[in-house]
Amino acid sequence: MSDIYIIGTLSREDTIKEAALYYLGLGYTVKMVRKQPNENKYDLIRQCFKDIEDSNHIVAIPHEDGTCGEGTQYEMVYAKILGKSVDIWKDEK
Repeated sequence: MSDIYIIGTLSREDTIKEAALYYLGLGYTVKMVRKQPNENKYDLIRQCFKDIEDSNHIVAIPHEDGTCGEGTQYEMVYAKILGKSVDIWKDEK
């Protein structure tokens, strides 16, 4: 079980790590999505949904233009169906 699960586009891996470090610094337990090239897509999706179920709060990392891709949107909807709070990470500009 984690306090926060960070989801989002893997093209922004550095931002995912930045968000994880931010929440860790506040004392939360954090899990985050990460590249796993040796896993098949079905297993990755199943694990992501399980991580959503096992977390209290979801933080989504959007694309640089502020939009979320389809996969991230599916994950956000699933989290909301489960009653999880979902926030979108805002980059410091």
